[in-house]
Amino acid sequence: TNTSPIILSGPNGSGKSKLAEEIVYQLPSWQTKIVHRLTLDDGIDFLDTILGTASHPGLFDDLSVQANTTLVLKGFQSQHVDSKDSLDRRGELIDVLDTMVTKGQFYSTYENSTKAFLPRIVGCTQRPPQYF
Repeated sequence: TNTSPIILSGPNGSGKSKLAEEIVYQLPSWQTKIVHRLTLDDGIDFLDTILGTASHPGLFDDLSVQANTTLVLKGFQSQHVDSKDSLDRRGELIDVLDTMVTKGQFYSTYENSTKAFLPRIVGCTQRPPQYF
């Protein structure tokens, strides 16, 4: 059974990543069958790999058929965006993650349909708790 996401908030160097790894480590082994770590800044460069394309399934397509998936997400650390396209892609990834959390699903470009997927999410961010 998946739970609500865990969001760890704090300044750079405050130990969020170590705490996220400790949370995953403390889960029973049957709950950590698949653990995938994703830094969202890097994710922008690999968005087609994560979300898939019309001709290739993405990471979320592959993970959605696995039981007990945990995503450890590190927030956007960079404060600037190189281009409007990069900003749009960042927004696209945030929208997909939001739909996963709120509706337990995502849109698979490869299958051209909505797929159920509600992974356990442990997120790290520098944004203040009031943001959430």
